[in-house]
Amino acid sequence: MKFLSIKKSLSYISALVLTISITSSFTDPVYAVSSTCKTGMFLGYDGGISTTGVSTYSPDIVSLDYCNWNGSTGANMISYSSNSTVKNLGKTISVSCHMPNPKGGNVNTLLSASDFDILANQKIQNITTSSSVMLQTYKAEIDKIAAGLADLGTTVYYRPFHEMNYGWFWWGAQDTTDFKTLWYNLYDYIINYKKLTNVKFVYAPNKGDKAADYYPDSSTVTWIGIDAYSDDPENDSAIQTAYNALINKGKIIGFSEVGPAVGGAYVNSNNQQLKKFDYSLWNNAINNKYTGASYFITWDGAYAPFNNINGSLLFTKSDSSATSSALTKYNFENSNQGWVGNTNVTGPWSVNEWSDKGSYSLKGNITLSSGTKYYLYNPISDNYSGYKTLKARVKVASWGNLGSGLTAKLYVKTGNSYTWYDGGSVIVNTSSTTLTLNLANIINTSQIKEVGVEFIGGSNSSGTSAIYVDNITLE
Repeated sequence: MKFLSIKKSLSYISALVLTISITSSFTDPVYAVSSTCKTGMFLGYDGGISTTGVSTYSPDIVSLDYCNWNGSTGANMISYSSNSTVKNLGKTISVSCHMPNPKGGNVNTLLSASDFDILANQKIQNITTSSSVMLQTYKAEIDKIAAGLADLGTTVYYRPFHEMNYGWFWWGAQDTTDFKTLWYNLYDYIINYKKLTNVKFVYAPNKGDKAADYYPDSSTVTWIGIDAYSDDPENDSAIQTAYNALINKGKIIGFSEVGPAVGGAYVNSNNQQLKKFDYSLWNNAINNKYTGASYFITWDGAYAPFNNINGSLLFTKSDSSATSSALTKYNFENSNQGWVGNTNVTGPWSVNEWSDKGSYSLKGNITLSSGTKYYLYNPISDNYSGYKTLKARVKVASWGNLGSGLTAKLYVKTGNSYTWYDGGSVIVNTSSTTLTLNLANIINTSQIKEVGVEFIGGSNSSGTSAIYVDNITLE
């Protein structure tokens, strides 16, 4: 988010969020927003948090910020006195810190490329009283944050240097190699030197371009979060760009900050509410477009669900034992939604040549031959708990010699052993065929590791053709 997009919490000045999340397992209740998506909300800055939203909506995740905005600078602006209050809520916790520029000023005071290069390439544990003031200040700030993480005393998902793909924070829009080095040095200091093995790191760019350019490596990232403020999230191309760039990293992905757009139709550039935002727009976006999202965290103030409308829809839990309507997992509207093909498939692409629902489907081109297997699949961790049936609609193009007929199976792989389950072979026709997989007897539906469709060429088939998948639902 740009400078004008920084949110205020109550009367505090806004700036940056380094979100840290302390969590329980993401495998239990089903939510109105999605059966796989945990709900969360930001409570405020240290010393001034409000738990009003917790009693109203009972979120899974509560978030606070370690910046106290006391008018000081450096590490003196960082504290964690609200830890005890948040721990007593019994929720998954996220913590952020609007970390000041170690060269002076606040988080929005930009740092030169040369100073950033010096800071990024310095091992934090090697900073001493003989080091520059900038380096000593940086170490003191990190030490204060680390002390807060240790004080919480449980698994922590820490989101440092967020929105690095834009230039409104001192670490933003810097050299990608320097940024990755900064990340590695922080990870090494927290995990190896400080021995805070309870800390897990979260990579969190802003929506838009270059969301994956600063990604360090999977060994130092546990979660991915996207900061995404929008008046129309389902159709926001900047959110789609970031989501599509990160969905295939093999990590739990979610939205670390959500709300209406800053400077948009609902909230002005001074974070003042112009009119109430309809949070059903975010509910629909996660259900229909960002189906791989495992969590979201709403902001406070003008962005808070209880200060807008349909916030309860976003947070309402549904009865996982009595899911009454289909949840659309994938509809491929203008995106392949993380789906890929094996080496026997060219593509896949989101196309409007055919659809079972909406305007688009997923298409892959194939060369037909007897017994050849063609896979369209999504290698992403997911949770299908509470649902009885998985369905997919498929078809084959009318061109090419299908021989005895192209068959297809809808399948999932579950658990650490990637155990295969499928719904059996069905002949695919050139109009629309529904594939069904009974989830009732599948072990570990909370640990889906891959979902896909296996197509198999019929006897005496030849020539080129195309396969299509659309409207994958949980019921």
